[in-house]
Amino acid sequence: LKKRLLGIRGSESPFVFIWDTDVAAIVQRAVTGDVTGTFNVAGDGALTITEIADRLGKRVLWLPDPLLRTVLAVGTRLGVSRYGPEQTRFLKHRPVLDNTRLREVFGYTPTHTSAAAFEAWLATHPEARRAPARLT
Repeated sequence: LKKRLLGIRGSESPFVFIWDTDVAAIVQRAVTGDVTGTFNVAGDGALTITEIADRLGKRVLWLPDPLLRTVLAVGTRLGVSRYGPEQTRFLKHRPVLDNTRLREVFGYTPTHTSAAAFEAWLATHPEARRAPARLT
């Protein structure tokens, strides 16, 4: 597992999460219910890359955008990265989904916030957390 998360200097790149049982309940309601429309499926709130790193017991390696774009361009050409340089734009300006219509129009409030969904996932994936350094 990686010891650090990569971040783009100057961007906290927020992430939204949703718990799997919420997704299943939303899909079931969408198929069987009467409400139609477009709805953002997301838990309330967001976690920044720093907050995610803290929960994983890891540090963030902050890289300047031009450097990361260059590394990704070279990595893509060499076949060692599945991500191209265009990904930095998405990471810097990641959409934070507003679930107001999901709650108020569709009538579903997720049981987990983004933070709670991440914590619940982490509880079932302890290997994702960085092991503390051992003293020898």
